[in-house]
Amino acid sequence: YRNTLLALRKAGAIEFIDSKADEELSEDKIEYEVNNPDNPGEIPDSIKPENIRWIASEGTQVVFIGDYLHYGAHPVDSARLVMELEKKAEAQGSRVIALMGNHDEQYLRYIEENEDIVAGDKDEQFKISSGTAPVNPKIAKSIRENPEIHEWLKSRPLVAKVNNFLFSHWKPIPNVESIESLDKALQGDTARFSVLGVGSRPLTEDEVLVEQQLNAKALERFEADHLVV
Repeated sequence: YRNTLLALRKAGAIEFIDSKADEELSEDKIEYEVNNPDNPGEIPDSIKPENIRWIASEGTQVVFIGDYLHYGAHPVDSARLVMELEKKAEAQGSRVIALMGNHDEQYLRYIEENEDIVAGDKDEQFKISSGTAPVNPKIAKSIRENPEIHEWLKSRPLVAKVNNFLFSHWKPIPNVESIESLDKALQGDTARFSVLGVGSRPLTEDEVLVEQQLNAKALERFEADHLVV
């Protein structure tokens, strides 16, 4: 949470209303949060979204690559932070693009498949079925109890094209014949798993064709390798 704020402030995208925020973004505070993800303490008012101003110049575009949930301290608050920054940026004539990560997808599927979520130990059974790290039911329960965040997460795109860059959480290799049909192709489960990096396999002939067409259109692919917000 704090690392995200620090990066945005250094980039000149945000400023804080409360001067106490400087202390909260100190090296010691950030180090404690990183080293204590399960017990990071409460987020102080000075660095909550309501005390942040979006000051990036008009037309600025900021891309978040996904995995708001699961990793690090304050996963649900991190999702809320990006959701609120998206609104603030739009109001100032710029744009925040927040993509879906494989852990976000994993939690959404867990919530959908488990009607009664009881906060407790991490769910190893879902780890086996999903092929990724175990779900923390406490996080899943909190998401379900926050409908706005839940709906926002469900609406996250898998890819975003910004100028000549194609952003995704992992390698965008859907089975399509042209870049124009990319968004449509991403509705399929196979494509979603390819883009989110769940599992690996050799490229099909069609996917090799897509690779060639992406290169021909001078699209540079930003592969963040599961970068954490």
